[in-house]
Amino acid sequence: MINQIIRCITICITFLLPYITLSAQTGSPWGVCAHAQKNPEWPMIDNELLKCQQAGIKWMRVDIQFSYVCATAGVMQFSRYDSLLLKCRQYGIQILPILQAFDSEITKPRPDMVPIYNHLPEWRAFVNAVVTRYHGDMKYWEIWNEQDGGFWKPSPNATQYVPVLKAAYEEIKSIDTACAVIVGGLSGWNTDYLKNMYNAGAKGYFDKIAVHPYGYATDKSARIIRMRNDFYAEMKLRGDSGMPVWITESGGSSFVAPTIQKQPQFVVKAIRYALHKLGKDTTSFKVGIAVSPRVPNLDEVETWRSWLPGITLEPIPFSELATVDPAEFPVILGSESTTTDQPLLEPLRNYVINGGLMLAVNVLPFYYTGIQNPDGTWSNVSQTGITYPYFRLGFEAFWTKPGIPQSTTRIAVSPDALAGGVPALSNVLVDRFISPKNLQPGDTYYPIIHAYNSTDVNVGEAMSLFTYGDWQGGILMGTASLAGGYSESDQANLLQRVYLNYLSLGVEKIFWYDLHNDGNNAADKESNFGLLRWDFSPKPSYNAYKEMTGYLGSNPGFVKRLPTVDNDIWALAFRKQEDSSAVLAVWSADTAVTYNVLHRDSLIATYKGAKVRFIVLNDSIGAYKIGIPGNLRMDSIAWKQYGDADFALTAGSDNTLLPVTFSGGNPALTRVYRDSTANNQWKVKILGAGTDTITATQWDYNVYPSAEKIQRTLVISPALLTATPKDTSRIYGMPNPAFEIDYTGFVYDDDSTVITQRPVLTSTATLYSFPGQYPITAAGAAAANYSFIYNNGTLTVGESTNSTKGTPNVLTGVFLGSTTLMSNMFSTYAGTAFYQLVDLSGRRIFAQNVTLRKGINLFQFQVPNVARGIYIATVTTPRWRISVKIFK
Repeated sequence: MINQIIRCITICITFLLPYITLSAQTGSPWGVCAHAQKNPEWPMIDNELLKCQQAGIKWMRVDIQFSYVCATAGVMQFSRYDSLLLKCRQYGIQILPILQAFDSEITKPRPDMVPIYNHLPEWRAFVNAVVTRYHGDMKYWEIWNEQDGGFWKPSPNATQYVPVLKAAYEEIKSIDTACAVIVGGLSGWNTDYLKNMYNAGAKGYFDKIAVHPYGYATDKSARIIRMRNDFYAEMKLRGDSGMPVWITESGGSSFVAPTIQKQPQFVVKAIRYALHKLGKDTTSFKVGIAVSPRVPNLDEVETWRSWLPGITLEPIPFSELATVDPAEFPVILGSESTTTDQPLLEPLRNYVINGGLMLAVNVLPFYYTGIQNPDGTWSNVSQTGITYPYFRLGFEAFWTKPGIPQSTTRIAVSPDALAGGVPALSNVLVDRFISPKNLQPGDTYYPIIHAYNSTDVNVGEAMSLFTYGDWQGGILMGTASLAGGYSESDQANLLQRVYLNYLSLGVEKIFWYDLHNDGNNAADKESNFGLLRWDFSPKPSYNAYKEMTGYLGSNPGFVKRLPTVDNDIWALAFRKQEDSSAVLAVWSADTAVTYNVLHRDSLIATYKGAKVRFIVLNDSIGAYKIGIPGNLRMDSIAWKQYGDADFALTAGSDNTLLPVTFSGGNPALTRVYRDSTANNQWKVKILGAGTDTITATQWDYNVYPSAEKIQRTLVISPALLTATPKDTSRIYGMPNPAFEIDYTGFVYDDDSTVITQRPVLTSTATLYSFPGQYPITAAGAAAANYSFIYNNGTLTVGESTNSTKGTPNVLTGVFLGSTTLMSNMFSTYAGTAFYQLVDLSGRRIFAQNVTLRKGINLFQFQVPNVARGIYIATVTTPRWRISVKIFK
């Protein structure tokens, strides 16, 4: 009966669609997803296909829907797809059809066919009719879409999907063995579902497998690297190591999250509001993130969130989550987006019971639960009837309660939250609404963002705080999108990197999701995946696609990845099919990295960051190399002094494979050498005082072709040389002797011969300075590499020790009154003499130079404040000294 139906329908419609073989390049990897047969794209189909043609896109992935073809029992209609095929032929675009019968689409026209896996004969008829009609143009057939996710109801089940896959495979191969059957695109590198497929008998019933790894590829994500490796390992384990992989959806939305766009600190302030309600410290707090046991390596956990500015999340491994102390981590991000793994639920609730604040944010947290199956694989199951009562949370949506809008942007921050420091907010898209319906007596519900319908009726909240009568902590729940998408420029960069990365890893074809934005709301994630905006104007991602295909041609062949020291740098060489020319695509996953492109050791370009650059190679690929500028690090050098011992030099570099070399700038000041007695360590020998420049370099064309030298100033201060005049003496009235000096402080093998200018030695003592001690000072010395420290020497002026015995010299003295001293002297000497009066202890009472004449000399001195007693008057000349006792 089925075959009769198929033959009848085929005969009836053959005259409508002449058989034409499409000449599009089926080997091309350039694809895009589209809803071309639907509004608003179908009225603009020529514009869309022209845009694809101009961008070098050769493939368009579209649904062929059971709900359309088989909308009426016993009749099959194809006009929609016939028209699309004719258009695609016109523009040279090949179609990748998705054969599908989604429950959500067939429920209305064909409720008797829900679910399709219970109606395999009808499914076979559908597949047979479609493939019979189109196999001349369409040689690849994708069976379903994301059957491991939301497109399989009630929940993903490989044992239900595999019979659908088998039936499609058998029908397709019975019609055209040249056709290839592709497993419907899995949601990312879903190894668990792949295992379940194999366990359900899928092996041998597909020729290729499709995946949908959205976001960055292996150039950026450690998580994607692990998941992809696991996926390929499973195929190898099942004997399918050579199984071709297509990426039939990839990309990222350029939607804007208005919450953080308008109020970047909104969530941080909401957290402080919540902590205050819980009686917690709001000034400083750590935020942890609960890590699923599915994540084996904490390096895979992204610790930055745009909606938590200034906060670095601290990963809490599953093994520690049950014992985490809320005093240490007052806040934990427990659920983000829609899926939370089941093992996390109990420790997260206990954390709240014990006083912690859990964040459950972004769209609809806890909607899906990741369940581990008995065979070790994981499946996502909708369990809101369990998880929401478990945490006493609640939500409503348009499908759960009449009167709830599909979405609204009419929101307002509650007065209590405003008073608690939460900033005002408006015009934010909300399509899931928080409800207190599962709270128990004693619990408290604090609305933070109210949401309203078009008539200003409160329909729920976009953010609320739940606190509990019998739990010490709380849950801050939010359903508005906090994490925005990619900027349009970042989306463009993502496109090129995803395509180039996966092509280098052997993926045959890659389709971007999608061609056209699905809506005009910049805040809606689902509306902003396209290469074209809602008005069909090109986004930067479209131009990036066009640039990429312009350089690489319609069907490039990957040749090799050029070696680099830094694994963040990707340098991929492709061969262009049209003219066999080679093109190099280069970028860095680390935006801070600068790198160089060299041709035969000559620098041709220096680039920085994640932007993809295309370079047409005019020589063999092996003539080109990639390097990164040397990033040398060298601490400042401490001041040195002439005379210091040799000291070591050290410098760090990003490249540990090449040695760092050092040099000095002034050979008169330093000698830089490698000490063979100390493991060839670089050292500096000081040869002189002054300022020198020490340079560190690291150079090798193969690795660091433009290594920048790094220089440090070396200041060498002079050594300190102490100059001390020698002590000496003379007799009163005699000339100063020739002064001499001693030096201490010579370093190395230096001696006084290095002194280029001798110091000048002087004393304040004059010819007739009173007997006593006078300083000898030094100044004005100079020597290479030395600074002088001067000490004083001592000049002692003494009295003559010659006696006047046997000479007529006589000295007398007497006090007249209280202050007048009269003294008579008969002298044989004429000239200056020193007259002094001391007490019996030798303390000088009075002193004065006097002029003697030969013969009798009479002196009168005023000596005040002299007590009664015995004193000694002395006259000293350069030849003799005479004394006499005087009584007062």
